[in-house]
Amino acid sequence: MLSSRGTQSLSYGRPNDNVKVILRTKPSGNFAEENLTLNPQTGQVDVYIPKTPGLHVNNQQERWSFQFDDILHNASQEIVYEKCAMDMVDSALTGYNSTIMTYGQTGAGKTFTMTGSLSVYKQRGIIPRSLHTLFNYITARPDMQYELSASYIEVYNDIIRDLLDSNCKQLSESSIHEDSTGMVTIKGLTKVPIADEEQDRKSTRLNSSHITIS
Repeated sequence: MLSSRGTQSLSYGRPNDNVKVILRTKPSGNFAEENLTLNPQTGQVDVYIPKTPGLHVNNQQERWSFQFDDILHNASQEIVYEKCAMDMVDSALTGYNSTIMTYGQTGAGKTFTMTGSLSVYKQRGIIPRSLHTLFNYITARPDMQYELSASYIEVYNDIIRDLLDSNCKQLSESSIHEDSTGMVTIKGLTKVPIADEEQDRKSTRLNSSHITIS
């Protein structure tokens, strides 16, 4: 999982805050303890894959080490949000562009991390929790006026699809451009006004039903 904050944060002298890489493990009843050693205190992951047995000389590497900013092993959805997204939302509210990207193989839990369960409130993911924070922020400022809208796209096999469009229309690469303010926009992309959390949940349900799984 990658978390990044807009480059403007460099002006605060915190370049190390720009990009963070956090590992989340998927709960398993048969965790490969003999092959993986996780150290959440240091953020280090050690991988051990024994050499293939044989009579010939084998110089195959057996051990690797990887360093992460944090390791979330058997972590709840709440902990994931606090560790990965809370600062990003706060940064967005102060005017910085923020991006959270989940990366992993099919079935690793990317959609669950971002969307979570649509029926179990405690298991909601980063997106609905972020919206909850945003609406709390807005509610606490009745003298201000805000407009929120949501868009969902899928990029799969170099094809861009609008997940909130009833037909999941494809969008060309040429539709991606920067506007006069430097914001990246996609021409023709569906934008749904979001007035409350329930409206966002409806959009998320539609988005989830259109996601390609392979």
